[in-house]
Amino acid sequence: MLIIVTALIILVLFIFAHILINSRYLYTHIEKRLVAIHLVTLLLFLFITHDVLTEGPLVRFDIYFNSLMSEFYHPILETLMLWFSIVTDIKGIMVMTAILLPIFWYKRWFYRLALYLVSFTGGALIAMAVKHLIERFRPPDHPIDVSLLSYPSGHTSLVTVLGLYLLFTYYAVIKETLYKNLFLLLLALLIFLGAFSRVYIHAHWFSDVIAAILLETSWMSLVLAVTGLLLRRLPGLKRIGIVK
Repeated sequence: MLIIVTALIILVLFIFAHILINSRYLYTHIEKRLVAIHLVTLLLFLFITHDVLTEGPLVRFDIYFNSLMSEFYHPILETLMLWFSIVTDIKGIMVMTAILLPIFWYKRWFYRLALYLVSFTGGALIAMAVKHLIERFRPPDHPIDVSLLSYPSGHTSLVTVLGLYLLFTYYAVIKETLYKNLFLLLLALLIFLGAFSRVYIHAHWFSDVIAAILLETSWMSLVLAVTGLLLRRLPGLKRIGIVK
């Protein structure tokens, strides 16, 4: 009940804010779509969270899916999933950040740099806050991990933010339709493997990774919608080098 009430309050506040903003600054078509994605994914995330807290049907499906993964166990596949899981954890993201930040700074891509830092910092903090709020434990046969808290999946959260950041930043740059489709396929595969690897090695329940994808999609769509408004309403950002 608490989750449902919270969802309704957020929905009412967002509609009210939308009316206020829209009365002065008209959203573009893309921003309206981002707002719709934000609302839909947020409500779906809250629905899953309510199901987890009340131990509804999705929790029973989690147990079934966990046992199903055991039936498909293979040493080589487990090694691959463990490797991919390590690459996409916080250490892997930090290594990637250490490589990208000097490049962004040297190229004077300050907008991409700011968006990168806001996306990952906010996404990680939100996932961590929900973890400590829900306090759901991992599957009983989980491997040794940093934290016993399971919901939502931190690894899946980070890889989802990464995929959506790359989609927003570089998709429009690609001109050929074939390359665009390949790029989308690679990003979808990245997010899928990031989520599947955590479930396969029993580090998370199925609902943990689905909730992480929904939560971070909601977060990124909100960030991008607000960014679009700021870039159109604050042209002075161009003069100080945040955008070109």
